[in-house]
Amino acid sequence: MTSASIGTRDHPRFVLPALPAHLVVRRGVQDKLAGSEGCVVLVRAPGGYGKSSQVAHWAATETRPVAWIELDAADDDPRELLATLTGPLRSVASIDVDTLVEPAFSLQHYASTVAAKLGRAVAVSPDPFVLVLDEVHLVRSAGAHELIEAFAAHLPATATLVLVGRGEPRTALARLRGLARVIDVTSTDLALDGDGVATVLAALAAPVNDEAVKAVLAETEGWPVGVRLAAMAMADPRSADSTQGYLHEEWLRDVSPDDIDFLLDVSGLDWLAGPVCDHVLARKDSGKVLDRLANQQLLVLPLDRRGSSYRMHRLLRDVLESDANRRDSDRVRDLHVRSSEWFERIDDIDRAIQHAVAADDLLRAERLVGEHSGRYATGGRYTAVTRWVESFPPAYVLESPELCLAAAVSELGLEPGERVLTWLRLGEEALRRNPERETGTTELRIASFHGVLSNEPSRVTFPMVERGFHELPAGPWRSSAALAFGSMSHGAGDEDAAIAAMRVCATEASTLGLVAITAQLHAQLAAIEFFNERWSSGVALARTARSILRDTDLESQPRLAAVFAASAVAEAYEGQVDAARADAALARRHLPFVANLAWWVNVVSRLLLGRAALLLADPGGARAALAEASAALDSQPDAVRFRSIVEELQQSSRAARATLPLGVSSLTTAELRVLHFLPTNLSLGEIAQRLYVSRNTAKSQTASVYRKLGASSRSDAVELARAAGLLATPGDQNITDRR
Repeated sequence: MTSASIGTRDHPRFVLPALPAHLVVRRGVQDKLAGSEGCVVLVRAPGGYGKSSQVAHWAATETRPVAWIELDAADDDPRELLATLTGPLRSVASIDVDTLVEPAFSLQHYASTVAAKLGRAVAVSPDPFVLVLDEVHLVRSAGAHELIEAFAAHLPATATLVLVGRGEPRTALARLRGLARVIDVTSTDLALDGDGVATVLAALAAPVNDEAVKAVLAETEGWPVGVRLAAMAMADPRSADSTQGYLHEEWLRDVSPDDIDFLLDVSGLDWLAGPVCDHVLARKDSGKVLDRLANQQLLVLPLDRRGSSYRMHRLLRDVLESDANRRDSDRVRDLHVRSSEWFERIDDIDRAIQHAVAADDLLRAERLVGEHSGRYATGGRYTAVTRWVESFPPAYVLESPELCLAAAVSELGLEPGERVLTWLRLGEEALRRNPERETGTTELRIASFHGVLSNEPSRVTFPMVERGFHELPAGPWRSSAALAFGSMSHGAGDEDAAIAAMRVCATEASTLGLVAITAQLHAQLAAIEFFNERWSSGVALARTARSILRDTDLESQPRLAAVFAASAVAEAYEGQVDAARADAALARRHLPFVANLAWWVNVVSRLLLGRAALLLADPGGARAALAEASAALDSQPDAVRFRSIVEELQQSSRAARATLPLGVSSLTTAELRVLHFLPTNLSLGEIAQRLYVSRNTAKSQTASVYRKLGASSRSDAVELARAAGLLATPGDQNITDRR
């Protein structure tokens, strides 16, 4: 029976579908539909998303007359479609559909002629109404689309046209979108959230708890039928295969064999784009295929508005991956290898390793980890390195020097301790058992990194880092070695060697984008400047180091404590008391995480904290930091320069106690800011202008500084403050030059 022969609106095609039990109403969808007067609502999603049910729930509450039409394949003929529209339209609106019938000329002539008449008839209708065309994806012909397009383009301001289907009809909706007359409802809108999943689980007597809800939501991505099937499987494990059957029957039933082959071949990719699919499949049209599968069949989901990248629904991808492996597992492995090659070429190392492991090409994956773990770690991407190592079988890791080294690196992102050095020892043992795994630098990188992190005496570790600095190629491992080599040289009193090494590698690290190491090298250079009272250059270096961390969001990395400590000195010297205290607090918070590693980091950080504390009028804080530095130096007899710095700062701390009559931290933040201007030639009025306070305020704060320091004049206050370590000694640029 054709649609033209249907004579009653009681036919199931023209009746709102019954609402399923336990329907979870999507409020966002209902709100979009409620505000749809004068608009076309395009509801698109694969099977099982409840498209028709959500629209029917809204339609049942509509005050306007609603005409519901469930299209079928016969409506692809524009004459059949017009006949299908006639009865329902006549019942809800004053549209003279009888005048639209044309003689049976060619379909092209018929559609174009009738479409224009239909548009004019709809445009003059005075009645508010709703027309719902369900299963609109079954209409594919140009003639049928012309009729729908004409209806949409001339829709009255009080009417709504709802198109429900599994893809976007080929009507020209672009102009209507430009006029904000198209409302899109997609699978994202229709998907269930956590509350919706919990409701379905409860309705089907499945366990309801946070863990179960999260697991089902992650597996199904909120696909309503998928949630129901998962709930049924939780209640009865015998129904666990129903999801796979549903996807084959409802999502893949009408997909062409060529498209099925395409989807099977790319099911191993979690990110789909034309170039990668073309490379993997050795074809040139993947972008067009993905665009069609996204818009017409909704089998892939766009990841951006340009339609340049896509992904599959997780459940569909799982089903297709399983099918592909059953069909030809060798081809699947080959496609994974080709995917790994492509992602390596575009420097997406995470996916390159993922596909190499999926192809069981562990040697390739191991090489990629060895080449890139250092760079990822210096950028703070420890979790990626951890994930790489964990993707290998544990026994394989223990036999691989490269993976043991990567495991050591990944530990730095957790809570660094003895496990880091344990992994390095395991790497050394693996290399002794498997000398063929030596890549040319494996042994040197492991030894050098051991020297960087160890708390052993520098006479043991210094040769390791020195060799790494001189023999490793430019990159994260050489830069790390240079950092330790420079700091240890500084500690031993060879500042020229320290400065030369760290300057060279600071340039290299910056060029290579090794931001964390670049920041650390600048901080260590700043420390040398500060301890020699070359304040201007030290401030510039410390602020550069701090800005690198701020700009790259690496402030949570505990091994970067020296950067915060150097910044605290710089800010304290410049009179930025609040900033100095904040950075000093950051440094102190991070230091416990590296207490058992890299003695030179601990010592330099604490020396800097001691210097900052003196500048902040906190001799007690200085004594504590210096005591910790001194204790760390007990096992480092060769660090003579660091010992002398401890002694110098301790003398300043004792002087501070003697010259601050009102006790530790007696100077307020405002008074410290005034104090830093007292060595200059600025008048009280000029100091007040610099501090954005009145002259009287500056005068009273200066008087308070005199009283607390026990000074009788400005020059006396400056001399006492320098003796207490609150001000730099003469010989550097004055504040007037720096401001």
